[in-house]
Amino acid sequence: MVLFVLAMICFARGNDVKQVVVEGRIMGPPNAATAVHLNGGKYSAFVRTDGSFSLPAVPAGTAYLLEVVSTSFVFEQLRVSIMKTGDVRASLVYPTKRGQDTVSYPLFMEPKGKLSYYEVREGFNFAMLYKNPMVLMMGFSCVMMFMMKYMIDPEQMKEMQDQMAEEGITSPGDMLKATMKDPSMLQPKEKKAKKGATQVD
Repeated sequence: MVLFVLAMICFARGNDVKQVVVEGRIMGPPNAATAVHLNGGKYSAFVRTDGSFSLPAVPAGTAYLLEVVSTSFVFEQLRVSIMKTGDVRASLVYPTKRGQDTVSYPLFMEPKGKLSYYEVREGFNFAMLYKNPMVLMMGFSCVMMFMMKYMIDPEQMKEMQDQMAEEGITSPGDMLKATMKDPSMLQPKEKKAKKGATQVD
């Protein structure tokens, strides 16, 4: 019985594979990929003109990260597990849906998109104007000047115009600045005089 168990163990060890050739094909435009790397280039192979590749002498009994090196396209990363029996199993490192990460062997890989080395400059957009602080200040000033017609009586407006002429205010912008510095300019002269009289008393 002991001899039978030892024979089975020796037979199982004899079936273990030490090295495996990882094979696959890149599906896509010609020259889509230049090389295939395992574990960051520890094992690598160039892609042939027909898109096929083979990584020879890859040790069995461990898992590897497979990456496709390309200057024009983006490929998904694969997790390649090589069993001691020589079986190769592959799965997506970042699957889009759970449960759909299994990849058939030999490997068939397609590019997921093109690489972009330059950032496309955005065109003119009117929404960008509303984010400019200077434009917001100008818009606020225009709204305030428009609303002043309805906030001030005509008599007060006439008195303000006379006062502006006396103080040398010639533009609407100067008027807005002077009003913000001295809000009492919005009051007629009679009220200002009464206010001064009460203070004297």
